[in-house]
Amino acid sequence: MIQLGPGVHYTQSTMDPTIGNLGKESKQHSEVYVNISERGLHRCQVNALKAMAPELECKHELPRIPT
Repeated sequence: MIQLGPGVHYTQSTMDPTIGNLGKESKQHSEVYVNISERGLHRCQVNALKAMAPELECKHELPRIPT
């Protein structure tokens, strides 16, 4: 991949959606930053497990519970 310009443009474009997704996953608004950091840690742990054991990857989407 050829990158032109400052690296901050490339890292920022991937971090903004990630932070937004983590914020949407947070259910309690009293301790937002604690919840976001816990969700980020959980996502990193799940991704690490999937990288070590690809057979853990769920190939089909699970049904969603209406809210």
